[in-house]
Amino acid sequence: MIARFTFSRLLSWGTAAALVLGALVAWGPSHQAPSANDGQRLGPMGMADYTGQGEHGWLGRFIVDSRRPTWPASTVTWFYNPEGQPDALGTQAIVALIENAGRKWSGVCNVRFVFGGFTNRRPDINSSFGTIDRVNVIGWDLLTGNRSRFSGFANYWYAGNNAMQDSDVVFNTARIDGELDNAFNLAALATHEIGHMLGIAHSDVQQSVMFADPYNTYAFQSTLRGDDAAACVTLYGAPASATADRLLNWAEQSTGGALLPLGTASQRDPASGLVWRHYTQSNLFVGVLGDDILVLPVGSTAVQRVGQLGAVLPVVFGAGF
Repeated sequence: MIARFTFSRLLSWGTAAALVLGALVAWGPSHQAPSANDGQRLGPMGMADYTGQGEHGWLGRFIVDSRRPTWPASTVTWFYNPEGQPDALGTQAIVALIENAGRKWSGVCNVRFVFGGFTNRRPDINSSFGTIDRVNVIGWDLLTGNRSRFSGFANYWYAGNNAMQDSDVVFNTARIDGELDNAFNLAALATHEIGHMLGIAHSDVQQSVMFADPYNTYAFQSTLRGDDAAACVTLYGAPASATADRLLNWAEQSTGGALLPLGTASQRDPASGLVWRHYTQSNLFVGVLGDDILVLPVGSTAVQRVGQLGAVLPVVFGAGF
């Protein structure tokens, strides 16, 4: 189906009535009330505020480590330890949702997440630099003490040359029943925690995934905002597809549930430059090719052009995406 959409359907422009995205430029941002349902630790070093000026005058406010450590070759190779995971979620499903969370960040900045396989190493968020194992582990453990209130907790370590050496993420086993045994919640939490793996701290912009005072809802955290993108771009630069990805982020959060599931990551066709998402619950393909915003209902024989990227971007950035 993806191949059919990428190559065949892009050559056939339909005349069917505009679907939900036909009114794209009229949509405004969605607003969801925050709640303290997620938590994690900042990196071990001091944090500093940075302000980034974006396109169309969009201003981002975010916090990264003052030394701006980054992953060598902009690549994070991570391993998964399934010990203690929820019985309701299978190992492959959890790996897939973590991979999807990583692709969301790759859509807005030049960073790659590579699944290295499974490990019996436990995620260790308490190591000193001298005791780290340099294996990036995502897994499960019981968070205790001051950390017990958190659903997840991330830590990272970097060398004197500001090159990241290790980062581990713990999902709190005490939060499994009724919370992290839900794939949607876990995927949103993973999106936030991966931001910390990259070296991004808690934002002071409430309309961001990385905000933490209080934490936003899981529904909110499922989709990256402009401030999240600005922080990541400061560290790793922006891919050519970044504006298309940010438009799709805005669209899925601004359609009143027309594009589901929330938090769907983009896919890319290098040959054509197409950036698209398959919203399986809504039975829609939504994509951007050049300046064209495209929709393909599953089972349809024609792609529909429903807007122009350049015309909508000021609305996207103005809405905080």
